[in-house]
Amino acid sequence: MDPHVWTSPVLAGKMIGSIRDKLIELDPAHAADYARNHDVFLAELEVLDNEIHTLLEPLSNRKFMVFHPAWGYFADRYHLTQVPIEYQGKEAGARRIAELIEHAKHEQIRVIFVQPQFDKRSARQVAEAIDGSVIAVDPLAANYVDNLRRVGKEFAQVLK
Repeated sequence: MDPHVWTSPVLAGKMIGSIRDKLIELDPAHAADYARNHDVFLAELEVLDNEIHTLLEPLSNRKFMVFHPAWGYFADRYHLTQVPIEYQGKEAGARRIAELIEHAKHEQIRVIFVQPQFDKRSARQVAEAIDGSVIAVDPLAANYVDNLRRVGKEFAQVLK
């Protein structure tokens, strides 16, 4: 089960609806504020989703490699395929690394995305073997909209 639901702006929009509803239940005196803020942020998420969709739709290369599989909902939303190095919270062993290298070469994957919160050694090992690079993208960055916009641009750049 992938807990990284927020990497999809559409699913984040559903989450903020639940948050709005709970805040209104807990603090009905400010219901109008919560509703207004929800609507403004939901509109911003819709714009973001359209921007990312426009960036990624024309790509022919739709596979990307990540160290930690945090981008599954993002990948699903934009019809991409995430290939993780880490599996079920465990770093890849030598056999898995060799398989990933062969897969990356076959699929012409040249970039491994990593989170700043994780060790990058396995990702660097694969990147060196495929003559690729490692790029940090953070699903936990503070400014959600700006971060996903940047991530969309990074993906578009390396997958073209």
